[in-house]
Parts: sequence; C-alpha cells; structure tokens
Amino acid sequence: MYKIREFYDNYTKPNEKRNYKIICIKYEDIFEKQDELSNLLGIGKLNIVNTSIRKDSNKDLDIIYTDLIDEMNKNDFIKIN
Repeated sequence: MYKIREFYDNYTKPNEKRNYKIICIKYEDIFEKQDELSNLLGIGKLNIVNTSIRKDSNKDLDIIYTDLIDEMNKNDFIKIN
C-alpha cells in the first residue's frame, strides 16, 4: 500500500516531538476562503484563481480510502498542529 493514511496522520495529528507548527489547508475551499488564509499568514491578498479542470475521481481509490476521505471532508478549512 502507499501508506496514505500514515502520511495524512503525520501532518494532521498533534505530535509532542514536533518543534514547529503545520498549517493544514483544505484545498477544496481555498478559492472561496483565500482571504481567511492570507489573514492568518499575515500577508496580502492571494488572488488565487481556479483554472483547474475537474477530473473524475478514481472509484477504486475512493472505495479503498473511504474512511480517510470522510475524515478529510469533516476537517475545517484551516487546521494548525
């Protein structure tokens, strides 16, 4: 397996040994909430424009990672660990 869950948990779960913060951003919301992100980072407007073409997801991976996808969908736009 690709250890996607392990990778996700390493970045999204608090870790007492980590001496830095990780800011997790929910990509699906970044275009609508980019002002919130720029305010958090203390920078000017981002002016991010969505030019991507939505592709259909991989149905097999959607099934394999259903639990992880459900957890990710419940996350706030910005999560700091």
